[in-house]
Amino acid sequence: MARGRRRQADDRIAKDLAHLPIAPHPFATTGHPPFPDRRLGHGLASWAWKTSLAFTDDFLARVGVQPVYEDLRPRLSTDRPRPADRTRRHRRPAPA
Repeated sequence: MARGRRRQADDRIAKDLAHLPIAPHPFATTGHPPFPDRRLGHGLASWAWKTSLAFTDDFLARVGVQPVYEDLRPRLSTDRPRPADRTRRHRRPAPA
């Protein structure tokens, strides 16, 4: 793809994402282009995950099916684990 066409595509994507509640990438400065540098990060991934989960929940509710992931719902999050959760998951085995 030619550089000019790619820039146009990036500008179009940036415009489409501008109205969404997406946190900017924390390491990108204002000098970086909006897409991909300032939008492609945890904020966009979190928005995409929450949006797809909401869509799936709504669809399954409309067809009258209980989600197979219902018992896992507390773990279906993009939020960082709390410190207690983090230490529990990454605990090293005790030396023998």
